[in-house]
Amino acid sequence: VTTNGAIEDLNAYGAPFLLYRPEALRVASIYPRSGPVAGGTLVTVRGAGFVDLDHGSGLKCRFGDHALVPATLVSAQELTCLSPPRELTGDSAETVIVRVTNNGDNGNAAMTNDLVGFTYYVFD
Repeated sequence: VTTNGAIEDLNAYGAPFLLYRPEALRVASIYPRSGPVAGGTLVTVRGAGFVDLDHGSGLKCRFGDHALVPATLVSAQELTCLSPPRELTGDSAETVIVRVTNNGDNGNAAMTNDLVGFTYYVFD
């Protein structure tokens, strides 16, 4: 950063800047593809374009229409997250779409929409 426009006066303590393309963010697969309605299943998400823009607070997964849950970056092609609990609407199983955001935004423009499903089930 410079306050007078002179390149020789640039601050040596600059903050890192990360450039990414939101359209490159993709979910290709998840494992496991199902878990109990109680939540807590560690889900590995594989895809492309994963980055942690906000140093631990921006990378998130969303299971269906639920609130965002934190994700842990493994690489640009892999992350992990815990499935949140879910109430079923009468059936013994329900599949929801898993979506990812790099910046914590849950708006449609900031989240993946690759139709990769996670099935919640009830133990009998």
